[in-house]
Amino acid sequence: MAEQAKEHFQLGEHALQAVGGAYECKRLGQDSLRVGVLIATDRRVFFFAKKLFGYETEEIPYPNISSIEFSKGALLGYRISLFTSGNSAQ
Repeated sequence: MAEQAKEHFQLGEHALQAVGGAYECKRLGQDSLRVGVLIATDRRVFFFAKKLFGYETEEIPYPNISSIEFSKGALLGYRISLFTSGNSAQ
């Protein structure tokens, strides 16, 4: 899936690290999970998820990130939380 995400990189952008997992988001006011890949590039954090028809992306440029939290749960594995002014992604 990381290779498919590279099609959506900006000109000259390079992946530094990638990890697969689930992304928490809101869809039609309801909490939802998308399975995909989180990629740290030389410019931004980029999430790419395949859907039945098409794909979904979300990006956070590094200057917009105010803090990052890492944690490990007993059952759910690792969690990365990214915070921007007024928003968060997990």
